Amino acid sequence: REAAKQIMTEEEQETGSVPWSSYMNYILSLVPIWAVIPFLFVTLIAQGISVYQSWWVGTIGEPQQYSQISYHWKIGIYALLCLCGLIFLIIRAIVSVFAVKRSNRVIHQQLLSNV
Repeated sequence: REAAKQIMTEEEQETGSVPWSSYMNYILSLVPIWAVIPFLFVTLIAQGISVYQSWWVGTIGEPQQYSQISYHWKIGIYALLCLCGLIFLIIRAIVSVFAVKRSNRVIHQQLLSNV
């Protein structure tokens, strides 16, 4: 009983912030090092498509812009951009789910090996 009080007192004495090394350990446990670049690439493509969608909507909203392209083609291009954006967002979401799951497993294995 006395040991439990001492442990509790030591825990309560810990104050301050989380060290940056803990954040770095978490980030590095999300995905293997080789997967960081492809993940960033997919994220960059998804954001690029999103920006291009916004630009395209602004462009086709002006009747004088690209008047040689029919209305149906303009809408078709926008629909294709939306579909591509959705696909990349789904890929990014799936990778994120697996990354968090992997991180939980890695961090808990490290925790259990240190106990």
